[in-house]
Amino acid sequence: MKNLFFYIHQTSLIDYYIKPICHFLSQNYKITILHLNKKNKQQNKQYTEFEMIDISDYGVVRIKKLFAQYAPAAIILPGFISIYELYILRLANTLQIPSIYIEHGIYSHETSHLPFKKLLSSKISYVLTRNIFFLRRYLDFAIKSNNPRKELFILYSALYKKDYSNTQFSHALFFAQYGYEHINRLFKYTSDKVSFMGYPLAYTNEEFKIYKQLANNVPPKSRKAIYIHQPFIKDKLTTWSYNDEKKMLIELAQKLKETGLTLEIALHPRESADLYKDLYKNTDIIINTSFNKQNYAYYDLAIGHYSTAIMYPLFFNKPIYIIDYGVIKSSLESPYAPINALDKNKTSNYSSFKTYFIGEGILSFQNIASTIDKNLLLLNKVS
Repeated sequence: MKNLFFYIHQTSLIDYYIKPICHFLSQNYKITILHLNKKNKQQNKQYTEFEMIDISDYGVVRIKKLFAQYAPAAIILPGFISIYELYILRLANTLQIPSIYIEHGIYSHETSHLPFKKLLSSKISYVLTRNIFFLRRYLDFAIKSNNPRKELFILYSALYKKDYSNTQFSHALFFAQYGYEHINRLFKYTSDKVSFMGYPLAYTNEEFKIYKQLANNVPPKSRKAIYIHQPFIKDKLTTWSYNDEKKMLIELAQKLKETGLTLEIALHPRESADLYKDLYKNTDIIINTSFNKQNYAYYDLAIGHYSTAIMYPLFFNKPIYIIDYGVIKSSLESPYAPINALDKNKTSNYSSFKTYFIGEGILSFQNIASTIDKNLLLLNKVS
């Protein structure tokens, strides 16, 4: 059985995105996940599906030995913006290990700059320390490479010019045309190096069939709107307090009430349910902490910002109302802005936008794994 590497910064990405893909890939590959838990001060979690290797203390020579020992069929990265991700990509390219990029979230000008807002927060020392660590690793690699000037030029182009065309992945997998257009401006892939896999709304192909049936059948009016919460306060991406957020949501609830709708909040799982239930106990707003993705089909309106969760009401043909959150100007800058509407009676299936943004065909993790597997077979035939 061949080896397959994934590299991720933080293992928090595993459970909701990497693990579902690996469940189907593990039938054909022994999967190893490289991560930086020690550097990120995260606790390790054990998995039976794959091996975990913390490379926080690995220098260039040790990582090269690791690649030589495992001889992976490829290394897969769900990110590219970080210096360390660039470092891993350059290592793979120089060692002639096939590399695959898989899209995993919404990419836009605004979201690509959200991490830099953390530099204005209390985390500034942590962020600076981590990026200095990343930079030292890359510089060590560049100095020990066969062409230091080339590697430094690639770093400069990526960081300051947002030009990754000199260090492409062997293959890039996008959900749909939207992600391809935005990210390919940086990489300039030719068509033969790109595939589309669709956003994974469902776990299996069979589960997606159920979602598709729900999307094709219009349920009766519920007179309810759902606000898809984001942990902007918890992630220190805003100067707002929880009371500031509460004021905004109470005003929103009043606005909706005038149109005959009640407001529910689909609370982000990283937030405290007890905190929110206490904050809103004397209001008409309902805090929903156990939200099923299929539930989106039964609301008359979905409200939010940047969350990928908005893809579900979009898929179920629900009107989408995009609102700002302090300095985060979602109504104009988010990828959902073109379909922004408060008119709950508006009938639209957003068919062209859905295809452009989410993709088409079978939208499941099982299908993503199948797409990866097909490309791995092609890449290894070439290599």
